[in-house]
Amino acid sequence: MGAKGIVPAMPAKIARPALFLLFTLLSFFAFSLPVRAQTAEEEKKAILALYQGDDIVSTNGGEKGIIRSAEQAKQSFKHYAKDYVCIFPDGKKQTAQDLQNQLTMMFRNGLQSFKADADITKFVFKDNTATVEMNGKATMELRRKDGITVPLITESKGRDFWVKEKGQWLIKRSRLLTNKGFAPDGTQVYQQ
Repeated sequence: MGAKGIVPAMPAKIARPALFLLFTLLSFFAFSLPVRAQTAEEEKKAILALYQGDDIVSTNGGEKGIIRSAEQAKQSFKHYAKDYVCIFPDGKKQTAQDLQNQLTMMFRNGLQSFKADADITKFVFKDNTATVEMNGKATMELRRKDGITVPLITESKGRDFWVKEKGQWLIKRSRLLTNKGFAPDGTQVYQQ
């Protein structure tokens, strides 16, 4: 500070570049932060739509997200990374191919329809990755050997890790924390 509390003027050669840099940085922060928050919300919506099967349209009535055939089940795995692994509460691991084979076998053995839904409880987005904690629910219709179709509901809690590759979200890893099945009357028929 100069005499009597007066701040000496900054030379013009230094002041203009310094002000330009300051305004550039302020502009960057002012405009980039809201965009990042909006992008995370958009990414969350995109992943939620994949959980709900919005890209799957049933061949039987055009219902969104309802799988009614082994072929549709196969299509539902297009959002799984090649090295995907699912870890069950008991520590057992299965690949996407294992899960797909299981679902195909279920359709051969009386599964009539399958619809999954998810409620995202926590979403962490960073760069091209997302970690999702969710409560899942799957509703299935099974045709028994006596010809009667009965519903089966499964409820689960889990954590999924997603990666975005070439503009597409792929689920890379799932960890089921709980997994329960219920009969039509609400009786729990299994738990993992």
